[in-house]
Amino acid sequence: MVGGMAAAVDVTALGLFRYVLAPTAAFSAAFAAGVVTHFLLNKYWTFRCARTDFLRQIAEYLLVVAINYAIQLVVFRGVLSAWPGVSVLIAKAAALPPGTVLGFFLFKKHVFKRHPPVLP
Repeated sequence: MVGGMAAAVDVTALGLFRYVLAPTAAFSAAFAAGVVTHFLLNKYWTFRCARTDFLRQIAEYLLVVAINYAIQLVVFRGVLSAWPGVSVLIAKAAALPPGTVLGFFLFKKHVFKRHPPVLP
């Protein structure tokens, strides 16, 4: 559900940004909007994560997001290259599944898993 909502924000933003930005810039800006939505919904709704080491969690989250972004960007650019003239929305649809599957498992098993408190 969260992935779908974040993807909806991402794709909607891409649909808007494509009119004012180059394809890769539009992809990147839309991805960022989806990432913010994704983090907040996962932390507070899906995993109900109560971790208090917020900065460490953000760093871990951003690492997984960077991996996810790289995977999606490679697929996105590959689709645009393989099928000239294809819609950026079609290319985005092809790019979402591979990154989403890997990301979910990394988020569940590491980023949103409660870590023991760090003692001073």
